[in-house]
Amino acid sequence: MDATKHFSTRDTARILQSTEARVRTLARLGGVTPEPGPGGRPEFTFQQLLLLRTTRGLLDAGIPARRVRRIWSSLRRQLADGLPLTSIRILADGDRAVAWDGNAPWQPDSGQFLLDFVAGDIAEAAETALRQAIRYDADNPGPYNTLAQLLRQKGDLEASRAVFAQGASAKQKKDAELGKMLQKK
Repeated sequence: MDATKHFSTRDTARILQSTEARVRTLARLGGVTPEPGPGGRPEFTFQQLLLLRTTRGLLDAGIPARRVRRIWSSLRRQLADGLPLTSIRILADGDRAVAWDGNAPWQPDSGQFLLDFVAGDIAEAAETALRQAIRYDADNPGPYNTLAQLLRQKGDLEASRAVFAQGASAKQKKDAELGKMLQKK
């Protein structure tokens, strides 16, 4: 498609497989103002067509219209002068939008940057670290309790109970040792 070409509302609706009324709604939500074409009829640029398509995608993903409007408004404020909105990718992630500029993802409506990790990876690393701590100091009840909570959150109740029992035993042993030390003094 020619990036310099302009598209009538009818052509835009056909390209987006939508109605002309829907195109006008998408334009309002995205803050897109068509340029007057021959005869004064509104026409959209190719970049505006891309913004309309993204707006439709956000709505189709279940992001409320009010939030979509706020996302575009926030992005216009956040982007450097002269940087077009089409220079970033905007994706729906559940009920929120995520912007990506090639360097980092962020939530455009709040401006908060997102950390790129998977919670499951963190839980797995935590479980490994806790098991290592238990092997290193089996008499310390702290890692047992934390591991038992992690296993419970994963849904492994049987393993959670077993680890918790081991932790209770380690605590009793530690308390008994402490009691003996205090009696000697």
